Amino acid sequence: MRETLQKSTAKNWCLGQIINLERALKLNSRLDGHLVQGHIDNKLRIISRLKKEGTDYLNLELPQKERNMLVPQGAIALNGVSLTIANIRPNYFSVALIGHTLEHTNLGTIKTGETVNVEYDILGKYVVSALLTSPLNALLNNNAISQGDKHYEI
Repeated sequence: MRETLQKSTAKNWCLGQIINLERALKLNSRLDGHLVQGHIDNKLRIISRLKKEGTDYLNLELPQKERNMLVPQGAIALNGVSLTIANIRPNYFSVALIGHTLEHTNLGTIKTGETVNVEYDILGKYVVSALLTSPLNALLNNNAISQGDKHYEI
């Protein structure tokens, strides 16, 4: 429970506050979105909220150490809601909120400056983990590969 309170916004919840809860997916059910486990990776701050051509966008801070968890049009969960990454910039990223999301989740009322729970895509986390523990990682960190008397810069 301590980890949950440290990593999530749960310690700030109050009586009457709207939170997003959804029943677990049965393994034989149709998947609509991406796999959301409910394991919070971090809390991120909303740096701005924009409406452009009828679509709401949330811009969220992007810690540099978590940049490798995002890909354009990739999946992310904010407050447990499966979303698509609309844009990635050096210090922030954006998600677009469709009408259904605005009406049926607490993301419709979230304001600039508030924090949201973030769960990065589990498939992306596995890829990053595999790459970081791969022998190739050491080679890439050295930016060079040597084979016999041949030396290749990467």
